[in-house]
Parts: sequence; structure tokens; C-alpha cells
Amino acid sequence: MSTVKLVIETDIFSDVDDVGALALANVFMNYGDAELMAVSVNTHSRWGAPMAQLVNEFYGHDGVPVGGILPLDDSVAERDYAKCVVQRFGHALDVSDAYGVLRDAFTSTSDEKITLVSIGFYQNLVRLLDELGADETSRMVERTVVMAGMFPAGYEFNITEYPAVSQRFVNGWPGEIVFVGWEVGSDVITGGFSNWPKHDSNPVAAAYSAFLGSDPGRPSWDPITVDVAVGTSTGFYDLSEPGWVHVDSDGRTWWEPDENGRHRYVKLAAPIQAVAEHIDSLLSAPPRTEV
Repeated sequence: MSTVKLVIETDIFSDVDDVGALALANVFMNYGDAELMAVSVNTHSRWGAPMAQLVNEFYGHDGVPVGGILPLDDSVAERDYAKCVVQRFGHALDVSDAYGVLRDAFTSTSDEKITLVSIGFYQNLVRLLDELGADETSRMVERTVVMAGMFPAGYEFNITEYPAVSQRFVNGWPGEIVFVGWEVGSDVITGGFSNWPKHDSNPVAAAYSAFLGSDPGRPSWDPITVDVAVGTSTGFYDLSEPGWVHVDSDGRTWWEPDENGRHRYVKLAAPIQAVAEHIDSLLSAPPRTEV
């Protein structure tokens, strides 16, 4: 199986499962299954991009470009982990513009296409589509996997936060989109184990600890999305029949089967505990120097 070229769009800072997803991408890179080409943060928070960079550096990939939406501000989430971890590790980063990082990753490809992972909002992707056009975007993208929606119908944060932008992405993005709905990861609880590799110097462990408090773990929406995108983990996931995901004006998603549709959504194909143990085994993988 060829190495998957990953570009990750993330709202990292608001929920720690984004950190878990980025950790998995780095682990897959160390295993030779993926190449993380760029991380584009789709919030204005000054803490998101440095948090992403800390994760990449921990796994030995400090050269991966990371950007945030400019101008940056001091946005923090209710369970503030990103600011806490960035300040603890004393990490300073001259943050590049997220859209520029995203565009450069797309346009730097030649014969090999990108697998796009979106685990956040869609402002950067809609801008990319507007500027490059559907045909050019399609030429660059092999596969698109998003953590978005609820199926067969319902409300989910990544869609409802900016419903008009979400509609534009879902309706206009070319090629197949695979949706990891809220229901897929909500009961798959991971990240609460005590045997984190290099615990004291591990920003992933620090982020989960800061976010979880006394909670036993966190739902695995975003790590599952990366796992599905890389595609080396067999037996854990199935795909729905083809169809279309629709987004209402208030952000509600619903599913329409259609054999000619370009959308599918993910279903668990293994027991919840088995999937959780699988995700935790990836989160507990050592950094590159120990692989």
C-alpha cells in the first residue's frame, strides 16, 4: 500500500480529540503509512497552531508546515488545554497564514494526490475552492474524509457552528467525501490511560490530562477520522451505500441514498471496546526515536 499524503484541517484548541487525531497522523508517518504534508488550523486562536507544532515535534516531525487563521487572538475554549500546554512547554511559533499553508500543500503536489482530513470548520477549504475552482481542486485531491454531521440525521458542532459555510463545502467540494458522523466516535472513549509514552515530556498526554480532569477519556471522533483516512486499520469500519449528505440552513445534516451519489458515511464494524483499544494502542505508540 502506498504512503498516504495527508493534509489536516483542524480546529485544534477547542477539544482534545483534535490532538489525538494529530498524534495518530504522526504515528502513521513514523510507521511509513502516511506523510503529513501540512496542518491548517481553522480558528483564530493563537494557541492552536503552537499546540499542533508541539505534537509534530514530539513525534520527530518539526518540519511539517503549520498555520492558523490570521489575525490571531486570545480565544480559549471552556476546557482550556491548548493555552495551558503551550505555556507549560514554553513554545513560541511565528504562525503562518493557514490558507497559505493549505494552498501551498495542495499546489506542491505533482503526480501524487492528497488525502484531505477535515476535523473542524470549512472557511479555509471554501476559500481554496473559490480560488482554485472545482476542477483544479479535484485534480489535487485523492480522497476527502471529514468529521462532520450525524447520520441518518441530526446536528453536529463542526457543521452547526457555521452552517452557511458548511453548506457551501458539502455542496461544492468535488469528488467523494467520506463523513465520520458524531454517532461513530461518541461512545469510543480513549486517551484516559496512564501509560502515555514519555509522559512528562509528552504534549499529547499533557493536553488530554488538562482537558479530561477526572473524566475517564474522550470520544474518539477525530482520531477515527484520521484512522479511516489512512486506511491501514482493517476490520474496524464500514462505509454506507453511496448517496448525498444535505445540510439545512440551521446546520442539520440528513442522508439521501443515491447510487450515483459522491458521499458516504462511516459505520463501526467492530465492538466499541475493540475500536477504543485500537485507538489507544496508536496513542500509546512511542515517538520516532523509539520506533
